[in-house]
Amino acid sequence: MAIASEDIRRRALTAIQAGEHPSTIARVLGVGERSIYRWVSQSKSGQTAPMPRGHRPLALNGDEMERLDALVKQRPDITLEELKAALFRDVHISTIHRALRRLGYRCKKNTASRRARQG
Repeated sequence: MAIASEDIRRRALTAIQAGEHPSTIARVLGVGERSIYRWVSQSKSGQTAPMPRGHRPLALNGDEMERLDALVKQRPDITLEELKAALFRDVHISTIHRALRRLGYRCKKNTASRRARQG
């Protein structure tokens, strides 16, 4: 479902102040009745604009990503554990792995085109 714009929210709040019933407003604006109640509650704290949508911020900021990239370029055979220690951050190994994927690095394979393990 799409996020209602600030204009729709303001129209709903104006209609509530004019004495309209929330179910009528919801039907006219094409939104859920529960949304109207939530917008009224949020407007009491001064918020009428929708909250930004999306994922949490990345665990590693831009400087840390650059540092991670530099570490891998200096030592291409560095392990995830060693990268974690070099970053001086308390992050999970999978966080480092995802960051490397975002930087364009992939799993290193050995010469026999198999993942690095004993044959």
